[in-house]
Amino acid sequence: MDTGKSFKYWIAQEVEETFGVRRTRVSSLLDRWLARDVEISEAILDSAESLRTELVENVDYWNEATLKFLFIGPLCALVKFNTDHATAFSEQTLTIEQGDVKTRGNVDFMVASGKQIARAPFYLLHEYKPENKAILDPKGQLLIAMVAARKANEKLGLTQPVYGSYVLGRFWFFVVLNGEEYTISRAFDATQEDDFPIIFRSLHAVRLYIAELFSEMSN
Repeated sequence: MDTGKSFKYWIAQEVEETFGVRRTRVSSLLDRWLARDVEISEAILDSAESLRTELVENVDYWNEATLKFLFIGPLCALVKFNTDHATAFSEQTLTIEQGDVKTRGNVDFMVASGKQIARAPFYLLHEYKPENKAILDPKGQLLIAMVAARKANEKLGLTQPVYGSYVLGRFWFFVVLNGEEYTISRAFDATQEDDFPIIFRSLHAVRLYIAELFSEMSN
């Protein structure tokens, strides 16, 4: 295996075999994340619904850059990830060095501690591919980035789970990496009135999780 390759060329099986992680089908952490009740103002919900309506009309025509610029970016902006504890970063590089393995890659969107330099990663959102043009393995790309985030956190003495998502057009998948185990949710369709609130609420839940984590650390 070419261990010097970029994150974008890793597949999930290679990440499992190289770094000793394994997939589980059930996770109480993932269940709590996706079921969390979050209070969101009507104005913010209306803005999010406008984005969903735009997605319904155009998702079959948008390329990767347009999907990111007109839907994913504005949706994340509504969450207001920037707080006293964490900052939203784009196109940040993560690396892993383990034995004779050394690999690196850019993460499309990451919420981490730090203001100008990303320190401890908490949440990673990766791969904005249209669903009919996904050639490589998006879950493998996200998983290798999440493993890199976990190892970066361990160097800082942090052992909390890492949360992430990958997107294929209208479909969102939520992932939790807890120690050596990771779990992937079902696909949530952002064009659908039933699924979209879960996607948006789960993004807000990340911000609350980070605030609670810092509160626990300060105590």
